[in-house]
Amino acid sequence: MSNSLDLDLIFRRESEQVEWKKGVADIDEVVKTLSAFANDLANVGGGYLACGVAEGKDEYGYVVADKVGLTHSELEEIKGKVLTRCRDLVSPAITPQVFEVEAKSPSRRILVFVQPTTLKAHTFTNRKDEKGCFIRNARETIEAKNGVLLELLSLRGEVPPWDLQPVEAATSNDIDLVVLREVLNRIKRVPEDAKVDVFLSDTRPINALIPPLMVKEPLTGILRPRRFAILLFGREVQRFIPSAVSLYSVYPGVDRSESHSERHEIIGTIFEQATKLRSLLQTQCVTQFDKTNLDRPNSVRYPEQALIEAMVNVLAHRDYQNPNPVRITAFSDRIEMLSPGGLLRVVPSDEFSQGKAPSTWRSTALAWFLKELQLAQVEGQGLPTIKRRLQDNENPEPTFEVGPEHVRYIIPARLPQNVDHTYQTIRRLILIGNTDEAVEKLDVTMRTSGINSEALRLFEKLSRSMNAKSVARHARRALDHFRGNSINPRIAPDELLCVVAAIRNRKTTNSSLRELSRQLVEDARRSVSSASEAIAFLEKYGTIHPIDAEETAFLLEKRFPSLIGMPEYHVTILKIAVESAKVMVTTIHSHGIDAKDRSAATAEAEVVLARISNMLESAESWSRDQRFKELADSIRQEYSNLRKRLGKE
Repeated sequence: MSNSLDLDLIFRRESEQVEWKKGVADIDEVVKTLSAFANDLANVGGGYLACGVAEGKDEYGYVVADKVGLTHSELEEIKGKVLTRCRDLVSPAITPQVFEVEAKSPSRRILVFVQPTTLKAHTFTNRKDEKGCFIRNARETIEAKNGVLLELLSLRGEVPPWDLQPVEAATSNDIDLVVLREVLNRIKRVPEDAKVDVFLSDTRPINALIPPLMVKEPLTGILRPRRFAILLFGREVQRFIPSAVSLYSVYPGVDRSESHSERHEIIGTIFEQATKLRSLLQTQCVTQFDKTNLDRPNSVRYPEQALIEAMVNVLAHRDYQNPNPVRITAFSDRIEMLSPGGLLRVVPSDEFSQGKAPSTWRSTALAWFLKELQLAQVEGQGLPTIKRRLQDNENPEPTFEVGPEHVRYIIPARLPQNVDHTYQTIRRLILIGNTDEAVEKLDVTMRTSGINSEALRLFEKLSRSMNAKSVARHARRALDHFRGNSINPRIAPDELLCVVAAIRNRKTTNSSLRELSRQLVEDARRSVSSASEAIAFLEKYGTIHPIDAEETAFLLEKRFPSLIGMPEYHVTILKIAVESAKVMVTTIHSHGIDAKDRSAATAEAEVVLARISNMLESAESWSRDQRFKELADSIRQEYSNLRKRLGKE
């Protein structure tokens, strides 16, 4: 980080790299945050802490920096205390750079501490002798615990990576030489004298790219197996690493509401678990006959390579410090594979969700053995292979979810075409006006074949013809699917909003339905996992409730800062603003509004139209692409029409 201040970054918004303090009531909080900037787990270069900056709002409701500043005495007192405590309470001590910046009033200044990243892991001890190692998580300073703390210590060279650490209670007797010999045979690494126990050493690795299987204790000289050695060759893996378990379940329906027909708890080494899981997954790759498909009457439900690739990825990339097991669940329309632990920080969640994650392994030792055994791709081709094999087999697109404590692979089955024929029949019934029969068919299909994007789109169209009880039943079922039983592979967050639209299509709704609608929006918004998903979500929500969509856009922009640089996002925001203006202008011209409310609505509409005008002016910088230029021109026409309608009032 350079000595020059990036004022644009500091005053744009609070972030992982920036924190504002209006006043400083607690000096320890400032020092704790500076220690988190120094730890810099996110590898952004450190951070800025600005004292004398409050969070304000502009005329459109967006967050801005209110540069209230500090008096000279306040500034000097805070500066002295912070620097002293950075020396006395942080270990190793840190020395942030200090700058003064002009505030709104010439009699006040903003105090900015700049703390670059360091090569050490710093602990902070408060005045109550409570000690911790802190990091930044979005706009918050949190304590690094468990796996996150170990990740930080590992990155700073304080401790070796988890998989290379010794297992304290294990010895060389806990390595199964039969398994070791079998693996070495398969990868053609057996020594000439055929004595595989020579690798139970702290000096002789199986390959130069991976460390030896064993570590010698400094004081006793006892050889201890490394954790990766136990995972690969241990006699009793779960005794030393209890989380190294896989659960395989089969449910006959589309969710977990029915009792499962199969459940397997799989233990042993990673190789043994992979072998057992391969055998179980092969039973899902059945050939099915579809008499409605004359081109391909015989097809497999799942391509085997896609399932095996996903399964090996889950076993290899999971966080074995997380106490939860790997869970693989087969439903009637999909297979879900849940890998405990979030993504490594070097893997962008957007790229992973799109199936384009780079080649990055939690354990290079595991990666090497899985590559040599030809079980896994190590060049970043795992996710593309899954997508390609499913596409070749005409399965729907897979979904890759990223959560804070898990990664989920959702692989949809190739279903017979008769389900699609049912939807086609429903669409035809709608076209000829036979909505009663269409509603009946859709109701049966959603109960028997599950919830998918096509069903939700038809549900939105037919909701006006359904009674409130049916609408509520299907809406709750969709919400349950989204929550407890994971996301169906063919449902994206924006598609779930079809249910919200279905509820709003009813002229009268009770409080229960309104609350259900709110929950659906909240769950869908929280499940958005990438900038592209955020845009699709906002486009749909903007047509349903444009005024709420504006606030939602602000929340999503904080989660996905890359939206700011995307022309598609600016187009979407413009469309939402135009829809808001339409609602207001329509309200102004309605007969049931009194003069006072009409005046207030007119003033609000003027504010929205002024914002649209400003956005259209800035559109010149991103609308050079012909496609976006045409969209911007179309929005300009709508703006002009709204301005004329408002002028008639």
